[in-house]
Amino acid sequence: MRTETETLVTAEDRVAGRACARCGRALEVGDMAVVCPRCRTPHHSRCWKENGGCARPGCRQLAVAVTLPEGERPRAGAASAVPWWKRPVVLAAALAAVLLALTLAFLTSRPATAPVPTVRLMTWASPEQADALQRAVDRFNAAHPEVRARLDVTPYMAYEQKLIVLIAARDAPDVFALSTSRLSLYARQGALLDLTGLWQQAPRSLKDAVFTGRLDPFYVDGKLWALPHPFSDGALVISSQTRTPDAAWELLRFVLEELPPPVRPPEPPAPLVPGVSGPGPLGGF
Repeated sequence: MRTETETLVTAEDRVAGRACARCGRALEVGDMAVVCPRCRTPHHSRCWKENGGCARPGCRQLAVAVTLPEGERPRAGAASAVPWWKRPVVLAAALAAVLLALTLAFLTSRPATAPVPTVRLMTWASPEQADALQRAVDRFNAAHPEVRARLDVTPYMAYEQKLIVLIAARDAPDVFALSTSRLSLYARQGALLDLTGLWQQAPRSLKDAVFTGRLDPFYVDGKLWALPHPFSDGALVISSQTRTPDAAWELLRFVLEELPPPVRPPEPPAPLVPGVSGPGPLGGF
């Protein structure tokens, strides 16, 4: 076992100003010091004695020559006393740890706030019709705080081009307008949600609003795919891509009950896809 020695720190001493391995304070001129003979780490003499040897983590050097008197030595297995000047720091650290634990427990116990889903309605409309639709959407939002509806009005000339791009990008609007002549193409391509079961369970207020006798053009292969557009002879459909089919159906119902279609609505201008005829543009989805 290597033996340590106790020395007086002088101005020329290399340990002057270095931190004690046990208490962290600098060794000053006039202090009694012990340098560990194994790892050369400096200590205050009192710190070396109280620690029973080197305080540097990993060093196994025990006090051999510089020790406390027999009556002041700590009992075997007893923890070294914390210096008085460290006690406030230890207490503050303990309190901070408790506060942190309580804060984390509070935050993790709070239920996460789910984002409000958005339901998009895309259609063609004149400025007056767009205003009426926006008022209906605003009333829907006021009546359904659990969901947020948004209106997207697109001119006739660019309507189908935009719709095809959105469908191909898997970002189709939840509810959108469609020319009656294009309904079978979109339905057979799998772009639309089958409304047959929803219509069978629909309330009388909706069936009265859409004039049940006008639904024949909206059946394809024995299934109902659309309801009448409120301002034209077109159709309103629900996208098969919608993540919120119940909310999309509720929005479609609400709009039609708020804005029932006319008895003889006008035929909308056919959406134009320059250089394309027939089902060509839908082959990619």
